[in-house]
Amino acid sequence: MHWLARESEFQRRQQRGPREIAPWLAVALALAAADARAQIEVEVLSTTIDAGTLESIYVECPPGEVAIGGGTQVSDDGGIDLTGSAPRFGDTALPLLPDGPAGAPTGWEGSAANESEEAGTIHVGVLCAPGAAVSTVVASVAVESTFAGVTAECPEDTVAIGGGVAIVGGVALGALALRITQTGPRLPQTGALAGAPEGVHEAPDAWTVFVRNPAGGTSIVKVAAVCADLSDVSTHVAARLTEPGGQAGGEVDCPEGATALAGGIASGNPVGITVTSSSPRFLGDEPELVQQPDGTNPASIGWAPRGRNDSEEVMSVKRAAICVPEPGGVSAAVAAFAVLAGAARIRRVAS
Repeated sequence: MHWLARESEFQRRQQRGPREIAPWLAVALALAAADARAQIEVEVLSTTIDAGTLESIYVECPPGEVAIGGGTQVSDDGGIDLTGSAPRFGDTALPLLPDGPAGAPTGWEGSAANESEEAGTIHVGVLCAPGAAVSTVVASVAVESTFAGVTAECPEDTVAIGGGVAIVGGVALGALALRITQTGPRLPQTGALAGAPEGVHEAPDAWTVFVRNPAGGTSIVKVAAVCADLSDVSTHVAARLTEPGGQAGGEVDCPEGATALAGGIASGNPVGITVTSSSPRFLGDEPELVQQPDGTNPASIGWAPRGRNDSEEVMSVKRAAICVPEPGGVSAAVAAFAVLAGAARIRRVAS
């Protein structure tokens, strides 16, 4: 089903009778299938993060568009840690939202802590689409021990096409600072991403985050799942054995012609890795988010979830990309959702 809709078209059709619904639906599906993917773009914004500092930035979708996903990448996976990557709702950041259902996001916010002795950069990308019919579910947990996890579940008959995390309190510099250790999709059949075998899986139904809190004290972790009623969504999982101190994660590209909506990283040890980036990848010789110019960029073709193994053991680290195929995925799904939503409104008016 489909999420790209033009409200003016709905309003015009509401003045007509139910007899016109079926032909309009067929035409709209055909038109949307031809150009929906071209309407999904990634808005990018970056800034410098000085040595020994914390930094946070956000990027908004153009007026009239909503955020269907997003991610954050830093320039140094060895010295800069991710401290947040989450949807934003106009002037309202995720930490300010209560738990429960929320509306469609309009932007994406990323934050990081530079533990290195050199300045770096932080880059945030938000996937935007006109009139996307998505919603958000927010969940939170109070972190009062050495680690904690929380999951935001999408409503029944919807799937998770993305998600993010923001931390309230506890974000600081130093070895005892609170850090994100997992962020990614939960799968209906296998559960946590860490338990999913390599290969192609069904669409996620939720978003799960774990954090490490070595210093103790109380912080609040907010998680958001971006949800939509879409078909043909799949989760592509890969694994890598990572030595202590080594880079965890990597890249996962969607099948040729598909669009990546989100991705994540997880391991069997809930506190063993430190997440440093989770960001979209692009077609071409310079696929990383940090290599894209600020401004409007084309739709992503994969995901780059990365981290650092801060444990003393070799770990299998899972990484994932959430993909929608073309044709019939983004385009057909995007068309059907909005068109059927409009048809339902027409039937209510006609009755």
